[in-house]
Amino acid sequence: MCERFGVSRSGFHAWEKRNDKPRKNNDAALLKHIKRIHKGRKRSYGSPRVYNQLKRMGITCSRRRVARVMRENGIKATVVGLYYYNPKRRDHYQRIENHLAEQSAPTMVNRQWVADFTYLKTKQGRWVYLATIMDLFSRKIIGWSISKVRNTDFTRSSLEMAVRKRTPLEGAIFHTDQGIEYASDKFQQALNTAKLKPSMSGKGRCLDNATAESFFHTFKTESFYQRRFNNMQEIQKEFIDYIDFYNNERLHSSLNYMSPNEFEKLAA
Repeated sequence: MCERFGVSRSGFHAWEKRNDKPRKNNDAALLKHIKRIHKGRKRSYGSPRVYNQLKRMGITCSRRRVARVMRENGIKATVVGLYYYNPKRRDHYQRIENHLAEQSAPTMVNRQWVADFTYLKTKQGRWVYLATIMDLFSRKIIGWSISKVRNTDFTRSSLEMAVRKRTPLEGAIFHTDQGIEYASDKFQQALNTAKLKPSMSGKGRCLDNATAESFFHTFKTESFYQRRFNNMQEIQKEFIDYIDFYNNERLHSSLNYMSPNEFEKLAA
């Protein structure tokens, strides 16, 4: 084998005896970060999103290494296999362009909305789903919905709330990730009725919707993870209280340390 690969026997034996402790230590340090991200996302992230979150945290590593460490420690996304491959669904996504990527930052309200949903678990281990809609101009949460069922009616309910509250400008961008709850004909018809322009993140561009995802991280770390909830009603009450704080009081560095409502009043 040494002759085949062009190495000396002494070199091979030295490699066998070489201490791999530094690598193990580095992997152990990386594993701590991976576990924190994975737990913080309610175990819904696979290696691609964990890798991108690590990049955003300034932690240097390769995507392949993240996948290996997760695989060796049995860490994987809980949503793996939720959807099966459907060529027609893929074609449908390709028809919805990423219009948000073409735009600069909005200079007024109701020009660019972003939406997403997340998973919340009760004390009994049951999943509850939370969908939100954010105005990118002020980072204000303008619509939300909470449900025990993950479907189009659930996400459409958040859209209906946002439209009632804000009266969006015709042609305003409504951006989401590639989820069937947003890509369905029923939801797209609701966008058409509201005269909103649908936009979706393309393959490999998951960070286009990072602002909406960042809100969930903020809500969970500042509120949801502070206690355990028995049912959806308790979660809903907690979220309503948090949104009141978030929109009216919480200071945002991206808004020059103003709350969303304060920022909108100043802009008006």
